[in-house]
Amino acid sequence: MPLSTFSSDMLAERRIATLQKATIGLLLVTIGLVGGLELGTYHFVYQVSRNLSRIHNEALVAAQIRGGAEGRKEVLLVGNSLLIHDVDVEKLERRLIPNQHVQQFAIQATTYYDWYYALRGLLTEGARPDRVVVCLEARHIVLSSVRNEIFAHYLMKRRDLFDVRRTLHLTGTEAFDLLVANTSIFYALRKELRQVLLQYVLPEIPQLTAMIALAPKPQPDPVALRTLGAARLTALRKLMMNSHTELTLVLMPPVEPESSEIIRQVSEQVGVQLLVPLSQNDLADEDYQPDGYHLNQRGRDKFTEALIPLLLPADPITSFSR
Repeated sequence: MPLSTFSSDMLAERRIATLQKATIGLLLVTIGLVGGLELGTYHFVYQVSRNLSRIHNEALVAAQIRGGAEGRKEVLLVGNSLLIHDVDVEKLERRLIPNQHVQQFAIQATTYYDWYYALRGLLTEGARPDRVVVCLEARHIVLSSVRNEIFAHYLMKRRDLFDVRRTLHLTGTEAFDLLVANTSIFYALRKELRQVLLQYVLPEIPQLTAMIALAPKPQPDPVALRTLGAARLTALRKLMMNSHTELTLVLMPPVEPESSEIIRQVSEQVGVQLLVPLSQNDLADEDYQPDGYHLNQRGRDKFTEALIPLLLPADPITSFSR
């Protein structure tokens, strides 16, 4: 073999080896950066955001619920901001002890499908509450959406991704976003981090937004409420029955008379216990926050006091109050 050819081969091999080492080094650095970003996000976000820390802790506790104790029921309350603002869970807990132990799991801006898949995942992985109390407004039952990255990270199990995509008619890009958010805490919480940092710079933002009156929420279509409502409550009931868990639906204010009557009929039809602690006639404008949607402390006390006695009897298949 000519010396020049041998030298060329050696040089090529050295270049390939150098390139391989550089690639491996770059890969290790990238893995380190991503791992550091994930770990840093985990520790940082739960220290600076009380809301995300609450969600994280409630998710962990909900996954560990094990009922079945004689004489005491483990009750899991799930819902959105209406549950957070309208129900005094500590007072509820004090008044229901020792017969029932109450645990809240609430995430803002969530609706039916967020909690259907959350409960399916919890029950599949071994959580066993004796009773699940779903606290939603009537229109939330027929909405066909989820809270995207927050849903994917805290509520969705990875094995349910294809079912979520099919049910919600997601595009490939939307489904991929859910997959990444399910895996990466930084990707899932990047928008929340931005809000936390913005509030740090402008701490008066929450007060300003609370003063902005929201537009009236559109009422659900009566036909959709009868058809979709029946199908979705039936699916939720079957999910609970498979785990021998009681299901209770609490209709949260604002309670529109036509919608509440349809939900009452549908709940009775499919065998879901329905509780309506207060109607619109029981609440005044003074019971609401400036947004006209969430209850203030006065309204919260009124709603909680009305809810407590309705949660005590668990025998009837369907209860309707007010």
